[in-house]
Amino acid sequence: MSYPPLDDSGATVQALRGPAPAVASVALAALADDLALQPREWFLDLLHRLVAGDGTDHESARRGLDLPTICEGIAAQGIWLLHQEVMANRSLPAAGTAFEILTVIEPDRARLQALRELAADWLPECCRTGQCDDEPTASDGDLTGDHADELR
Repeated sequence: MSYPPLDDSGATVQALRGPAPAVASVALAALADDLALQPREWFLDLLHRLVAGDGTDHESARRGLDLPTICEGIAAQGIWLLHQEVMANRSLPAAGTAFEILTVIEPDRARLQALRELAADWLPECCRTGQCDDEPTASDGDLTGDHADELR
């Protein structure tokens, strides 16, 4: 079975667009289901693109929205799903992408390090060595974004 390529409904190469938070919610909900490996990897890749977004489109920015931060907050609601995905070791791409998402959204760096050590045998080298690590962007563990309510 073939799945469509990722489209640009939530992002462009330069910036996330207005639908990005809704797309992140759908991707996270899909990951909570019992998906076959290929669509699971597809939704993980999509969620990774959204939490690692480089910026916000002009219209959303004009409204004061920081779409990457909002998408991080949405992904953080399923942080346990991403930890579970890494530990399930379904495939190198699935575990690696889930771990890379966690490097963006996991506020507890000690927990991230413990996960890295537990899953070291099946994580990609960049995840094992910390090369893909990122610091959470929101402060005080609030990863929902200042304007997340405006999108609800």
